[in-house]
Amino acid sequence: MRGQWRDRRGAIIREPSKVVLLTFRDDAGKRAGLEAVADAYKRRFHQQSVLTTVRSVCASF
Repeated sequence: MRGQWRDRRGAIIREPSKVVLLTFRDDAGKRAGLEAVADAYKRRFHQQSVLTTVRSVCASF
């Protein structure tokens, strides 16, 4: 998978991307944990931003 973003000069930068799917019961603590994971990823891989999205789904295991 490839992602792209626009740098500060306006140039489009394309690079490999990753998609990570997490399933969890939604609550404030879990959302805070998700934000912490995104922040850690940004620091580790020197990223300016990481997209996170949360949506409701029906799942059973």
